Amino acid sequence: MRILYIIIVFLGFTYFLFKKRYFDIFSLAFFSYFIYFLPALFGYINYPEGSQGELLDETYLVYIIVLTSVIIGATLFDIFNKISFKKIKININNIKNKKYYNCSMFVFIIFFLLFIYLNFNELISPGKPSFGRTHHMFTLTISISILITYLLNRKRTTIFLLVLLLIDVYGGNREAFATVFLSLFVIYNYKNYGKAKMGFNISNYILAMSSGVFLFSYKHIYQAVLRGDWDLVFNRITSFEFYINSITDSEPFITQMILNKTIEESFEIGIEYLFSFIVIIFPLSNYLFNIDIFTFSSEFTKTFYPDISFGLASNVFAEIIALNGFFSLFIFIIINLIIISIASYFLIYIDNVLIKSVSILMSSYWVFFLNRTGLLYQLTIQRRLIFWFMLILIISYFTNLIKFNFSLNN
Repeated sequence: MRILYIIIVFLGFTYFLFKKRYFDIFSLAFFSYFIYFLPALFGYINYPEGSQGELLDETYLVYIIVLTSVIIGATLFDIFNKISFKKIKININNIKNKKYYNCSMFVFIIFFLLFIYLNFNELISPGKPSFGRTHHMFTLTISISILITYLLNRKRTTIFLLVLLLIDVYGGNREAFATVFLSLFVIYNYKNYGKAKMGFNISNYILAMSSGVFLFSYKHIYQAVLRGDWDLVFNRITSFEFYINSITDSEPFITQMILNKTIEESFEIGIEYLFSFIVIIFPLSNYLFNIDIFTFSSEFTKTFYPDISFGLASNVFAEIIALNGFFSLFIFIIINLIIISIASYFLIYIDNVLIKSVSILMSSYWVFFLNRTGLLYQLTIQRRLIFWFMLILIISYFTNLIKFNFSLNN
């Protein structure tokens, strides 16, 4: 099965790198899954207690099904893209893209100042900061603003906002930076190259490799950075073995253990788990019907590793299989391909910068961080992004309306 998996990976790399096509959300999905499926190349997984184990054939089968589905989905999307898709121009109340930029920056500045005000002591204290609710407000608003500024070619503002986002990275939080980088990578290739054979673009390799090394390695040095232990930081970043260990001890080797263990132990979660999704989608339902929320990760940890002192990540494919085996996996794959197709369409054919920015950011969270966070957290993030999208849209609408009325009266 490992050999078959490697063949599928080779076919996927060949298609996405050397076929003349857009670097779209299908491309992002394939390479995101490949990163989180790294244990399949090495042939082992890591257990929380420090030991290693072999991957089951059924686990390899999950990887093969997922990657194959993305390749087939991309092929079908490219075929329909040639014959039927058309560009859609969305103009809401004659709002210009500059208005979205101004309003997104206005919203970001407010919540950035609030974030700094409420978390200043955490920022300057040693140890990993614990920011609270304002952290999500800061990271999501700055993420949307970065993508809008980049789409509008405001390079200085984009760089300035990226530097501000490094505050989050400094504290050891890589989620926002990773999703923003992936989103910018997609936009960069779309804007600069359009339909192209990405495998011949050296700059893409440099960007992908350098960012990957940074995100993998910083997890193992951020505590030393927070302590100001620069000798330790220097010793690690100048060691080739450190970078190898950063990969082989990385998060995918634990998250894929969760999938392997779920299949090996035939771990299941009850149908009542689906009620948790209702609470996430309709928050007031928890107060109306008193529904208890629990996550797949918490149930998995409680069942197999109740004594560990740290939290495990999740695995979305383990979560899906625990619901109803491979049948639920196939249902999820169909839904997943529909979502990726819509997101790819928005990338290529929607010219509204607010819609494009939010949809790309939602896609990056969906195809990349879904691998480690599970569905409940993912739906929470998507709901928050929709909220910020609506807030910026409403402010843009009313400021544009006020300006229009003022112009008429004068």
